[in-house]
Amino acid sequence: MLASSRVRLLMKLTVVGVLLVVLARRGFLSFEATAGAFREPGLLGRGVVLCLIATAIAIARWRFLLQAQKIELSTREVVELALVGNFFNLALPGAVSGDLVKAVYIGRSARSRRAHALSSILFDRVAGLTGLVLLAGGALAYGYDLPGASALVEALELLLLSSGIGALVVFSYLMWVKPAADPVLKILRRLERRGRWMGSILRVYEGVSAYGSQRMVLALSIGASILVHGSNVLAFAYFNEALGVSGIDPISLLVVVPAAMLVTAIPILPGGIGTGHYSFAAFYSVLGSSNGADAFNLFLMSQFLLGAFGGLVYLRGSYSKTG
Repeated sequence: MLASSRVRLLMKLTVVGVLLVVLARRGFLSFEATAGAFREPGLLGRGVVLCLIATAIAIARWRFLLQAQKIELSTREVVELALVGNFFNLALPGAVSGDLVKAVYIGRSARSRRAHALSSILFDRVAGLTGLVLLAGGALAYGYDLPGASALVEALELLLLSSGIGALVVFSYLMWVKPAADPVLKILRRLERRGRWMGSILRVYEGVSAYGSQRMVLALSIGASILVHGSNVLAFAYFNEALGVSGIDPISLLVVVPAAMLVTAIPILPGGIGTGHYSFAAFYSVLGSSNGADAFNLFLMSQFLLGAFGGLVYLRGSYSKTG
């Protein structure tokens, strides 16, 4: 098992290594440009601070969702769990892997409401993605379009718009369909009688649907998500300045950054390494810039900073206080 996992990791590293070499040879990645950004510490520092602010808002959103499920954890416990999750986002493949780790530890601290704790993580992720697609979809709906977009980029634009509409449909469903008349709830309850394993799915769905009756919670969570992704977009604007990138319409970043971020969730390597580089390089090239992968490198720097804090919390064992 250990040997096979090492082989898989080696294969993934090889794929990403080849991808980075291709990006460098085609002029989409420049380590010199990335290093040159450090000659602008003011701009670089503002970008990093905005990324940290985005993380702080996301943590506050999750704590709010936990409280809505009547799961009372201290601010310190929530922050530590979130930081440990950020650490595992960088230690495991994909950009959302830390959610699985958070689910394990939060389940230990809320054994009697484990399904509701899991639903808070699931809903937190849904709210985050909703804020992302609404931010980008809003710019597209307003009439903005990427200049000279390829068929792939146009397809992703359509995906963002349709995802935004889908998110609104889901939230409308949660708000307006009462539990007593919820057809999904009825189906899950029937299936529960046929298999015990469906009971866990039922309880998680009950936890998620419980947010539907709390419209203020829905509004605040979506608003917080828009602030999170708006902060990240502004951070990339500063990263662009630090890299000396000019001529990019700021509104275009409202489309490009969320769309490229979606790709980072593909579980190839931790933190979206490789997939993130390629997606940002591809989208920035549409805008006439060859520094997309370099901008993502600077974003990764802020994420590794957060991951380092999370790693210290994990190694120190303070997360176990929630267990």
